[in-house]
Amino acid sequence: MTSELTQRRKKARKHVIAQILLACWCLYVVNVWAFHTSIRSDWSSDGALTVTEQDKELVRSLPGTVEVVVPLNFGPSVEDQLRTRVLLKAIRWLEELSAIAPNRLQRPLTIAVNREGDKGEIERQEYSPVLEVGDVDQIHFFHDGRRLSLSAEELADFKFPNVLEPESTAEILVDRSREVVEAALRQVVKKDWTRVLVSQGRGEPPLDSRQRNSLRLLKKDLEIRGSIVDPIRLSIEESVPKECDLLIIVAGGEGAFVPFRSSVERGIERQLEAGGGVVILLPPVGVCGLEGLMARHGISVEAGLIAENFPVKQGVVRPQFLGVGRHLDPSHPITAPLNQENFTAGFSTARSLLVEKETTGLLYTGPGAWLERDLGAPRRDLAEIPSPKVLAAATEVGEGKLVVISSYSAVLPDFWKGDVRRFLLACFDWASGENILPPGSGREPISHQIELTAAFRNSFFWTSFLVLPISALAGGLLVAGLRRRGA
Repeated sequence: MTSELTQRRKKARKHVIAQILLACWCLYVVNVWAFHTSIRSDWSSDGALTVTEQDKELVRSLPGTVEVVVPLNFGPSVEDQLRTRVLLKAIRWLEELSAIAPNRLQRPLTIAVNREGDKGEIERQEYSPVLEVGDVDQIHFFHDGRRLSLSAEELADFKFPNVLEPESTAEILVDRSREVVEAALRQVVKKDWTRVLVSQGRGEPPLDSRQRNSLRLLKKDLEIRGSIVDPIRLSIEESVPKECDLLIIVAGGEGAFVPFRSSVERGIERQLEAGGGVVILLPPVGVCGLEGLMARHGISVEAGLIAENFPVKQGVVRPQFLGVGRHLDPSHPITAPLNQENFTAGFSTARSLLVEKETTGLLYTGPGAWLERDLGAPRRDLAEIPSPKVLAAATEVGEGKLVVISSYSAVLPDFWKGDVRRFLLACFDWASGENILPPGSGREPISHQIELTAAFRNSFFWTSFLVLPISALAGGLLVAGLRRRGA
C-alpha cells in the first residue's frame, strides 16, 4: 500500500511539473506572437517588408543623402486612423531601407504634431520654408534642394463612406506603400522626368476626370514614378512633340471611334525612329487606323474576339468574351521580372494578335481560348479549335520600342489593379526606356500582419505572465487533490 501511494505521489509531481512546463511554453509562444511587431523581420503572408538584393542596390545607388520627414496628425476618426496606419507602414519600410546605407538614406524623422507641438514647430522651422504648417500626414523626401511629398492616398487606395454609401465601411482597398516609397526614392534623385503623352479615342473620360476610373489611376501611377503625363489629340495635332519619351494611344472607349489618318501614322513612325516608345491599346471592336503600322513591324490583328469558358453560379460553365492572360514570355525584359506563377490578367473584349519571328509575344491565354467571329453571343463551333492566343506583343523599331495590347478598358476602375496593372506598368517602363517600375515591385504588397498597439501588448504580457502560471499551478494542485481523494 505504501509503495502504491509513493508511486501516485511521484506521478502527481510529474504531472504538476509537466503542466508548469507547458504553461511556460504557452507563455513563450503567446509573447512572441504579441511582440512580433518589434522583431526586425516580416511575418506577413506575402513578405511585403522583406529586404531584397534589388532593394539594397537601390539604396546604395542613391547619388547623395536623402532626408525623410513625416509629420503625423493621429486624427481620431476612422479615416484618419486608416491613413495613419498606411503611413506608419511606409515609415517602417523606410527604416528597413535606411538600415542598409544610413549615409544614403537617413532614418525617417517622425513628428507627432498634435502630441509634440513644440518639437513639431522646431522641426518645421528647420526645414522651412519648404515644409509648411499644413504639410501633415505626408512623407517628405529632401535631396539636393528638391522636395517630394507622398500623401496616404498615393500610398494606398481607400474606400470611405460617402453620400451615396453613407453606411459603408471604411477600408484599405490596395496597399502600395512599399512600391510607391521605392518609386519616390528614384524620383527625388532624378533630374530629368519622363514625358508621357496620352491620346484617347472619342467618348473616353479625360485624364483630369474626378471619377475613379482606370485611366485616372494610370496617370496617378505614372506621375508617382516621376513622369509628366499630359493629354494629346492626335486626330487634331497629327504629330508627336520631340520631347515626348512615351506615347500611349488608347484607341477604344465608349462611343464611336474615328480611325487615325495617314499623317498620324507618319508622326508615330518618326517618334519610333527618334528612339521614343509607343504603346497602342487596341479598341475592342473596329479599327484604329494603325493596323498598317503594326503590320509593317510584325504585329497583325485577327478578326473576331477571344472567348473562353468560365464557371458561373452553381457550377455552370458558359463562354464569355474575355481573354485571360496566364502565360508570360520568360525571357523578355518586360515579363521576366514578373511572377510567372498564378499570373492572371483579364482583358474584356480582347483581340487576338499574330506575331512574326522578329516580334515577341508577351502574354498568352490558356489553351482553352478560341476566336469567336460571331459577335452576337460566344458559342464555340466545331471548326473553332481552342489554342493559346496572343494578348500583347512587343518589338524594337530601330532605336524605338513598340508595344501592342489587345484591349483596354479606360472606364472600369477595377481594371487598373492586380496583374493587369503590373503588366501594363512593365510595358510602359520598357517602352519609355526609363525605370518607371521599381525593381522587385512585380506585386502589390498587401500585408496581413497582425498589428497591436503598445498598450495592448503590455497589458497582454502582464496578464499572460500572471494568469497562465497561476492557472497551471492551480490546475495541477486540483488534479493532485482529486487523485489523492480518489485514492
